[in-house]
Amino acid sequence: MALCILGATTFWFFNALNKADYEATVNYPVELKYKNDSTVVVGELPNNISLQVNGGGWDLLRTTLGINKEPIQIPIQNPTEQKFILTSSVRDIIADEFTNLRILRILTDTLAFDIQSFKEKRVYLDLDSTEIQFKPLFYFGDSILLNARYLKYSGPESMIDSIPDTIQLSLNNEEPLDEDHEEVIEPPYTSELVIASPQEINVAVRVKKANQIQKMVPFQLENFPEEFSPSKEKVAVTYYFLKDRTGMDSSDIVIKLNYDSLTSDSTIIPKIIDYPQMMKILSYDSSEIEIVKNEKP
Repeated sequence: MALCILGATTFWFFNALNKADYEATVNYPVELKYKNDSTVVVGELPNNISLQVNGGGWDLLRTTLGINKEPIQIPIQNPTEQKFILTSSVRDIIADEFTNLRILRILTDTLAFDIQSFKEKRVYLDLDSTEIQFKPLFYFGDSILLNARYLKYSGPESMIDSIPDTIQLSLNNEEPLDEDHEEVIEPPYTSELVIASPQEINVAVRVKKANQIQKMVPFQLENFPEEFSPSKEKVAVTYYFLKDRTGMDSSDIVIKLNYDSLTSDSTIIPKIIDYPQMMKILSYDSSEIEIVKNEKP
């Protein structure tokens, strides 16, 4: 009984395929053809279209199963200037691939793509030394050393154009330095499509230790009446120089006592107002200074 049913079903199936008026929706492979010299594909290219076709059962079966199915070659004249193709504009090319079937409708109306010109760009490197922190008494020994002064980027035009002409690098290390430091930085802006050369940036920071200096620095008095003066004239300041200290000394440190800041107990707290940029103040005596009345001669 089962064999009879199977035989009848098979006979019906093959007999039905002999009919010549079937409709079906099929997905058919396509391939975009263009001059790929100096171009880069961004994303994926479309690789198939959906069609509603009419024809004989055997032809539809072969098309659906992919038998002898070669991709439809769709030409692109200006791949870097176009972003899509309307399938209606290449209907004749598509129809030529279906000699035994009639296209009723192209369900895929647009083939979108992003093909860009290949571009290279030289980008200069800079590392902002002001972002590097040092422990007290330590400073730059000399300039920061880089194994490359520039990077060469290559990839799709739009991505390369988005890279700035100069890249400001930052160290991965965030701890204050007290010794020579070296590290490797990966070039930014790279991806599967954007390549940088060299692929690593070697950075070396040379660190020096300064000598700690302590000096007595005199006050600059401000708004003091003639009959009053501080009980002492100088305070101790501990400092060091970040670089060559030629022409600089403790006389460049400005510590003021402003009489307008006099407290009810007749004291003023000294304040450091100014000192050279290449100098670092470690500490100073900020204890209250007693203000006394001058003795009459």
